[in-house]
Amino acid sequence: MRLFLKFIIILFPILLSAGCSSSELFTLAPDKEKTDTEDGTEIAFLEDELVYSNIEFVDEFNEKYIFYLFVFNKSDEKINIDPAEIKMIAFDENKKLIPKKNTFYAIDPALMIGELEENINNRKTEHAISTGFNFIFALINTAVDLSNNNKNDVAEVFENAAIFAEKQVIEEIDYSADVDYLKSQKSMWEYDVLPKIQLNSQDDIGGLVFIPASRDAEYLKIIIPFDSTKHTYFFKKEKISVD
Repeated sequence: MRLFLKFIIILFPILLSAGCSSSELFTLAPDKEKTDTEDGTEIAFLEDELVYSNIEFVDEFNEKYIFYLFVFNKSDEKINIDPAEIKMIAFDENKKLIPKKNTFYAIDPALMIGELEENINNRKTEHAISTGFNFIFALINTAVDLSNNNKNDVAEVFENAAIFAEKQVIEEIDYSADVDYLKSQKSMWEYDVLPKIQLNSQDDIGGLVFIPASRDAEYLKIIIPFDSTKHTYFFKKEKISVD
């Protein structure tokens, strides 16, 4: 199960909000005609003189296939692992290449972390601007009300203060929720996703790999390079009926 339970906990609130729009689901199972699997599991594995690896399909979410990849460096030298170089090739039901778009690369976690950090900073800037505007508009409204020489000046000042407070409370709630979500996503990409790394001799590592989904694919070929060697896995789409 490894990271599976942890991953479900991360995704659970998102999945609840997304809801279910279809009664037909699918999984990606190892194509056992071409791929060895661990006994009684859907975990595919490969081993050569340098590297042992295994991979399993976790889920499909937000138009991305999510896999868990484990790698053990058997060699006496360091090996390079770069998720951005993991390639998936898509085939139709006849195992022919999908026309046009048939090759996909795993998402680079470093790019995602940078993008999320930028989004967090942008949201902080938006929050500061929004707070400033709310305060300025409250001051302008108060100045206008006081200039009217109205007997209800005190009441109008309190009303403007209440409007400002309400707007600011809403903004603070939205800001907190947005930043918490972005930080949780950044944390997942930092700690749960397979990073780019030089793996030492006799060390192992595991993590999630995100690959853009191919809706038309029935068979998939996943190529994972490790310096002078590579591991190639084959998966097929299997439909799951939900009552």
